[in-house]
Amino acid sequence: MDYNKMIEHAAKAMNCKPSDILDFKPIKAGMTNVSYAFKLKNKKYIYRIPGAGAEGLVNRQNEYDAYKAIRWLDISDKVVYYDKKTGVKISEFIENARNADGMKMKEAIRCLLFAKHELHDKNKTVNSKINIVDMINNYERLMGKSKYPDYQKVKEKVLSNLRYWKKQPHKYCLCHFDLNPDNFLILKSGRIKLLDWEYAGMNDPIFDLAGWIVYKQYDIVHIYTLIAGYLEHEPSEQELKKVYAYIAAMGLLWSNWCEYKRKCGEEFGEYAEQQFAYARKFSDK
Repeated sequence: MDYNKMIEHAAKAMNCKPSDILDFKPIKAGMTNVSYAFKLKNKKYIYRIPGAGAEGLVNRQNEYDAYKAIRWLDISDKVVYYDKKTGVKISEFIENARNADGMKMKEAIRCLLFAKHELHDKNKTVNSKINIVDMINNYERLMGKSKYPDYQKVKEKVLSNLRYWKKQPHKYCLCHFDLNPDNFLILKSGRIKLLDWEYAGMNDPIFDLAGWIVYKQYDIVHIYTLIAGYLEHEPSEQELKKVYAYIAAMGLLWSNWCEYKRKCGEEFGEYAEQQFAYARKFSDK
């Protein structure tokens, strides 16, 4: 979609003339979407469109439902327009904010506790259920044959671990499922906002913790620190093993995601390699 068409679409969505849309320009090329900023009547907005291959990765109805579920929690951006068919979203621009720094452990733990207490503990529900095994298989279908020679061996270990943990008692709640520092905004006031709910659904919230860990590619020392920070106590051996199993699963999931995106013309280099390395290493732990 070229600039003129996007401006026309934004104007139609905002019930105004295309000439009323000012300073329309790109501001962010994310891993799944591309975002633009524009001004309308002295107010700033974000116009988000899906990136290459997103239609095979994201259920937009699920994202829409997640935004509805969290609307009154005031923990995210304020959406003023959402197209469930295309995934085009317009939201109010959040001024005087920065992304979270995932390598500052105090800030990382603060964000994880925000997700725990302001999302996981709020008992919000949606119809969509996150089945990570189905997601792994779907991304595998999209990517085709993996480039990793031990892919099937690693996958079997990951799925075996997941079968075990699924049978154990666990919390079940609305999860973000793409929890990472780039999706957190720290406002000048100190408040936190959590953005981009494309993968959200009902699941065990420990997957959100594991997702944060694999995204930032932490070493084992930092991983332990984050697990203890989220749990708010020193983890038991059983708790560690569960997080390790979920790290392996999330690593495999996002490794398949990266392989599919590579087919779509996007390369993620070291990040992609590290995701499979997590799957390989932590499926044994």
